[in-house]
Amino acid sequence: MEIVIPKEAIKVVKTLKKLKNVKAIGLYGSIAMGFADKYTEDMDFIVFCDKTPNVKDRERILKPIVKKWYSAYDVWKFIDVFDIKERKECTVFYRTLDEFENYVKRFKEKNRLEGEFTTFIIYGKSLYDPKGFLKKWKKMTIKYPEWLRRNIVGLLNGIFRFTRGGVIEKELKRGNINYVNDKIATIKNMLDEVIFALNKTYSCSKWAFKFYPKFKLLPKDYMKKMDKFNNIKGIELKEKIKIIDHLAYEVYKIAKKEIPDLKIRTKF
Repeated sequence: MEIVIPKEAIKVVKTLKKLKNVKAIGLYGSIAMGFADKYTEDMDFIVFCDKTPNVKDRERILKPIVKKWYSAYDVWKFIDVFDIKERKECTVFYRTLDEFENYVKRFKEKNRLEGEFTTFIIYGKSLYDPKGFLKKWKKMTIKYPEWLRRNIVGLLNGIFRFTRGGVIEKELKRGNINYVNDKIATIKNMLDEVIFALNKTYSCSKWAFKFYPKFKLLPKDYMKKMDKFNNIKGIELKEKIKIIDHLAYEVYKIAKKEIPDLKIRTKF
């Protein structure tokens, strides 16, 4: 993956550095991961501070480079979204160092890995880090931990509970199609997470299709079945559930070889 930092990104970083209490700035998303393509117009930034700068200060500092603000985001006091002259839609998230130190603490305690940590640190690119915060955090996740792998593979329990536990039939009888559709999407994402974990890779659902061809631990018919699942012309709900259940069981068989003492409930 070749990562090319746009000159416009450097321009935004130079401006953001003028904010008070800024300790580090990173780039995340498709550009930071080397997945930028002809559809990539936006740039995504994460700014780490002792304390989140207030909105007025951010507007004042950013004003010289902003072409258009997106006021719909005003309700979120820790996000700025705007266009600059050279690039559409720049998104800037503001987070405190304390928040991420707490994420680190939970990770070290083998408790959990926060999604933000994966997005902003593991798959992010440092652009300004004079005190080495981002470098330190990224270094601690170089080796994928076995405890995390086991925990995430355990999501198979929840997947089978949905596909085999009678939940679907009950909700369909209620006419609760919205819930079923939502759960199918959730279960599919859970299966993605399990596959990433089996391959000792931090989960990245949006760009999963970039990772799958490189994974060694993957059911042989996974891509073919997922093409059917994702058919833009649509397939019946029951068929979608059937596909997820089949793939989950194929993944389960791989997981049992990898983690022999794994306890997964497949019958309900």
